[in-house]
Amino acid sequence: MDFSPKLKRVMAQIKDILQKEDLGGMVVLHTPGYSEYLLNLTPSYSCLKVEKDQIRVLSKLTDYDGDQKQQIQHQANTANMLSLITETAVNQTRVLMQVSNAVDVVVGAEHGKLRHRPHGGKGPKFSDN
Repeated sequence: MDFSPKLKRVMAQIKDILQKEDLGGMVVLHTPGYSEYLLNLTPSYSCLKVEKDQIRVLSKLTDYDGDQKQQIQHQANTANMLSLITETAVNQTRVLMQVSNAVDVVVGAEHGKLRHRPHGGKGPKFSDN
């Protein structure tokens, strides 16, 4: 088995919470030997949509049935979501890289084959049309 059933189960619960609460987010879970991640960029306030392994930007006025106010609001919400998630992830990653490298040196860690997976399989590709 090339995944952790425990991580799959817990990530499904987190995905349900994000959907129920209408939240975007990025989550990484770990158990010894495995990690799993989830990137949810499609809450109702976002102009991003996932269609067949692609992330699409739906931000034309026609995508909003001519409602320019909603179009502009979704564009602003999406830009804000992407900026905050990215900024937070980068800042946390910098700290984690330093700690990880220090621990590797101190304990002489060798990791072998790493096993990390997006929740649900392959990650999506990006498309703007």
